[in-house]
Amino acid sequence: MANQNLKGNRQSEALDDKALIIRTAWLYSSHGNNFVKTMLHLMKEKQSLKVIDDQIGTPTWAHGLAQAIWKAHVQCP
Repeated sequence: MANQNLKGNRQSEALDDKALIIRTAWLYSSHGNNFVKTMLHLMKEKQSLKVIDDQIGTPTWAHGLAQAIWKAHVQCP
């Protein structure tokens, strides 16, 4: 996976040397389906939940990501 990411980065930079590459995972918002909304929904309906605990990630708020992308766009002529 890392090699594919690097390859994609290099291709983007070859097309435009001002390319800004932003990677994210575990995106959530009040719109659409996502892990946070699913868990909140299940917690209202069930006494207990079973979820896997072998993954580590950083949830990313879609609105915050959009703000950061816009700020980066405005600051990078």
